[in-house]
Amino acid sequence: DRQRKRGKSVNSYVDIKTNDFVLVKFPSHLGYFKYGLIVDQVGKHTYKVKMLIKRTKGGSGSVGTHVIDVQNLVLHHRPSKD
Repeated sequence: DRQRKRGKSVNSYVDIKTNDFVLVKFPSHLGYFKYGLIVDQVGKHTYKVKMLIKRTKGGSGSVGTHVIDVQNLVLHHRPSKD
């Protein structure tokens, strides 16, 4: 008997662009999220996100970029074109 590994599939098309303000979900920590700005699209389903919130409650920790899967991103705001 062979076991099949089934990955999660992206069901809907997500139109995320550079400089979009997004909410980043962390599935391993329910109810835990951070905000960020999209810097670049790395792969078909991954984006480089500049995190806007420090890592700890005390405010310490660096604010850097992280590569996040599109399933964990929620488009919160898109800047208007003036």
